Amino acid sequence: PHPDDVAEVTALVDDARRGVLVAGWGAGLTAESVHRVARAAGWPVLADAASGRRAGPTAVSTYDPLLRSSEFAASMVPDMVIHVGAPLTNKPASRWLDGVPRVIVDPDGAWLDPNRSAGRRVAADPDLLLRAVTDDICWRGPRAPWLERWLEAESVARRTVDGLLDSWDEPFEGRVVRDVARALPEGAAIVVGSSMPVRDAESFVAPREGVRWLCNRGVNGIDGFVSTVLGVARVHGDGAVVGLLGDLTLLHDVGGLLWATDHGLDATLVVLDNEGGGIFSFLPQAGLPEHFETLFGTPHGLDLAAVASAYGVPAVRVATAEEVVPAVDEAVDAGGVRIVIVPTDRAANVARHREVWAAVASAIAR
Repeated sequence: PHPDDVAEVTALVDDARRGVLVAGWGAGLTAESVHRVARAAGWPVLADAASGRRAGPTAVSTYDPLLRSSEFAASMVPDMVIHVGAPLTNKPASRWLDGVPRVIVDPDGAWLDPNRSAGRRVAADPDLLLRAVTDDICWRGPRAPWLERWLEAESVARRTVDGLLDSWDEPFEGRVVRDVARALPEGAAIVVGSSMPVRDAESFVAPREGVRWLCNRGVNGIDGFVSTVLGVARVHGDGAVVGLLGDLTLLHDVGGLLWATDHGLDATLVVLDNEGGGIFSFLPQAGLPEHFETLFGTPHGLDLAAVASAYGVPAVRVATAEEVVPAVDEAVDAGGVRIVIVPTDRAANVARHREVWAAVASAIAR
């Protein structure tokens, strides 16, 4: 980083008492740099799970459900944001950041700011920049009042989210993503699919280290997802490789399974089978039943285990939430390419999400 950029960002951090460090996917930061600057500045870290930097004592993993509370969001508006990597996945946090003085650290010369709301871009390696800034800023200690408020909210929200998810026996997509991410062994790679899986990862995954997060994002996020997982398995090494995806994402690239059996690959696909495009059930179009299923729901009506079998890929279908992690563990231990199918209901999935949001808002308002 240019010395002038280091001096400018350092001055901005020093002036801000209510700052936030945001990490989106592709952030390109080491855990050490994240923790050092957050502790020194007394800032929370809002890291999308897909960034791979949701860990450590300053991580706020529940910012998505927290910021869906209008009262909490209004009371916790920062006066400075350093944003590294892509925009956060869900809309509440992105809307909350609009209008806040924000520096995007962008080593690739792209402008990862679709709302055009950032005030400054620094073209520099984010890791080197934050290390230099940390060396120069005024130390505020690891438990500054602003950070303390965020961590207290995180504690309340985390207990609320986990308590609700653990109480539901039927498979809920948010719990599936949380449980799989939590249970994977050190050194694993998680390839998270577009639409709902990457959004549920942001909403529900708890802080943890030791896993590598990968995802396809952008205009064609579901294209070639199965092939992407198998490509990751080809180069990842000894660690487990698990893909989290929806049923339509599987079917969109089901031909990728042709490559699964003859190349000595080890990968497990956890498929959330909700008979269609679950993300669209959150939109107003879901209130138009005479057109919704045809145009948006797009149910496939297929037995996904039979589809997998046609490609020579073993598949197992679970019935309860408690069966998911043991089924994934068994698939990983068995080796080869295998599929774990988790049936969910689109309407119930929307209701469960909204129940979590309401419970978090109620808990933090007490």
